[in-house]
Amino acid sequence: MRNIQIMDTTLRDGEQTRGVSFLPEEKLHIAQNLLMKCGVDRIEIASCKVGGKDQEAIRLIMDWAEGAGYADHVEVLSFVDKGESIAWLKNTGCKRLNLLTKGSRQHCEIQLGKTPVEHYEDIISACELARREGYISSVYLEDWSRGIETDKSYVMEMLAVLSDLNIERVYLCDTLGVLSPRKVTSYVAECCEAFPDMTFEYHGHNDYGLATANAMAAVEAGAQGLHVTVNGLGERTGNASLAEIVVALRDFEIAETRVNEKSLLATSRLAETYSQKQVAENAPIIGRNAFTHMAGVHMDGQAKGGLYESRLAPERFGRSWEYGLSKLSGKKTLENHLKSLDSVDLSVEEQKKILQKIHNMSAQKIEIDQAVLADLVKEAKQ
Repeated sequence: MRNIQIMDTTLRDGEQTRGVSFLPEEKLHIAQNLLMKCGVDRIEIASCKVGGKDQEAIRLIMDWAEGAGYADHVEVLSFVDKGESIAWLKNTGCKRLNLLTKGSRQHCEIQLGKTPVEHYEDIISACELARREGYISSVYLEDWSRGIETDKSYVMEMLAVLSDLNIERVYLCDTLGVLSPRKVTSYVAECCEAFPDMTFEYHGHNDYGLATANAMAAVEAGAQGLHVTVNGLGERTGNASLAEIVVALRDFEIAETRVNEKSLLATSRLAETYSQKQVAENAPIIGRNAFTHMAGVHMDGQAKGGLYESRLAPERFGRSWEYGLSKLSGKKTLENHLKSLDSVDLSVEEQKKILQKIHNMSAQKIEIDQAVLADLVKEAKQ
């Protein structure tokens, strides 16, 4: 399998989540974790010209990155703004720009109020200035997904312009998460085939819950990199999830990444703490219930031969199977929990009584944890 670059934009796009704002020290901690422990290839840490303490955060991260050998792995979003972004970024130490351009004609003409030719000329000037100032540029095509659907000639003209510039990578953005996997396959393949010497990466959002599937389709169509966030943080319904992307690519034998699977849970919890946004309990890989069985038949099947296991084994991520107690639990589940309480000496009748109480409590929406079970065991022994 070929290796795919993973660019994590938790510290930039992830901050577009409602209510999320990372302090400089928090950004540094997350950046260190992503690059050193998690093993993502690159990180995007801020947008130029924003308020708050982002310049301080960039300097803090770059001071560390330069000493640790990661300076070339740190990027910042910039704008086509006659050099204002570069002026803002000076003295931060970051030398890699991701230039935001308009990937659809409607964004160009309506939002910018410019003709495509005028926008192309501004992009050329911005890239030439960046090069003269010692910056390495990649380019975002914002709203590329709708651009290629509604006016393909505009997108192809834009790519032709970029192909003549000293651009490192081109980022194909499904900004509003409107594509299906079939369309991603078609559109990414068209770009890759038309410009085989350009390096394309796919930047997807999750508005239809298709971010992971679309990312997989993009790689199969020829994209050489994917953009993700930890816990799927991002505007509206979020970006493609780091954990989901890495594991799905590997398990469906589409591509490999450098990401260390065993770091995914700790990275998720770190971002959860600093963002103050809890991960959904049923989130794949990192959710608290991701490896929890509640049905008694599952516990029985596991005990008799691991019948409810798949390649998605919890041990890969430093986790283990858990078996909850509820109205769906059977004797095998209870026996398993009793072992952990060192209470295997209960009679069959005592176990039946405990199981009946568990069923009744569960029906009343009472959660049964180990402490509750311990009380039920005490009652049964009295």
